[in-house]
Amino acid sequence: MPYLEIQLTPKLQRVVDILAPLSVGRSPDCNVQLLSRAVSRRHAGFEPRPDGIYVYDLGSANGIKVNNEKVQGNHCLIDNDVVLVGDVNIRFRKASRSVNAGDTIDLRFNAPADHLIDQALNLPGVAFLLPMNPEKLARFRTDILRRRIARLEIDEDAKLKLQIAVNEGIDNAARHGNRSDPSLALQVAFLEDPEEFVVSVRDQGAGFDYQRHMMNLSEINALDAIANRENYGPGIGLRIMLDCVDRLQFQGNGSCVHLAKLKQDASFFVISEDDGGFAF
Repeated sequence: MPYLEIQLTPKLQRVVDILAPLSVGRSPDCNVQLLSRAVSRRHAGFEPRPDGIYVYDLGSANGIKVNNEKVQGNHCLIDNDVVLVGDVNIRFRKASRSVNAGDTIDLRFNAPADHLIDQALNLPGVAFLLPMNPEKLARFRTDILRRRIARLEIDEDAKLKLQIAVNEGIDNAARHGNRSDPSLALQVAFLEDPEEFVVSVRDQGAGFDYQRHMMNLSEINALDAIANRENYGPGIGLRIMLDCVDRLQFQGNGSCVHLAKLKQDASFFVISEDDGGFAF
């Protein structure tokens, strides 16, 4: 499924799937609202057509640019094109990467044999279904998550920070997303390619307004924040995640977060999900 990566801050992105025509602008009536003065109330449209995804101007004051070139009329996008809407960069991705439903391991009931876990951790993409059980969540984090991160070709400081970020993501999803409801589950997925490693955490909650929470948050020192949580206000978990990863993405209503860590000398590459991937 094609999707858009909307750059909110240098590290923070919003991911929007292109399921139908999308209007983008400052107005709350748009499908995608961008709160920037440089963006017109109705600025740009994205539309899936049989031969591709098109972008076009909706009568904005400043027009739109694709790869820094101003475009007129309907413009067919190719993978990795960057559309400038006002002062907001929107990157187009033609097809997402996702974990196939068949590569999902259900840990809610019985843990599979250790050698099967090892085989799964060798896959470029694998997901785990986790119960709202504190002991099983702790076991997943100290065993499976730690083992998978240990295999990465990144420095030890980066491994530690990624472990911290994912732990915060799981905590937030369990406590605030699923509200510790034992009837709900979490999905944690690992995806790796030559450029980066991504951990996706999805809950079954109602989501939250992550843009309102995140836009005014400054980065902090994660290690100091963990040691002195009482000195920090609301949103400490989100701020810790932001400090510990190279890119933080929220999908849909905020019930899915993607935590990306670049490998050395790699450029950004972002994931989303499509209809072939796992869904609750």
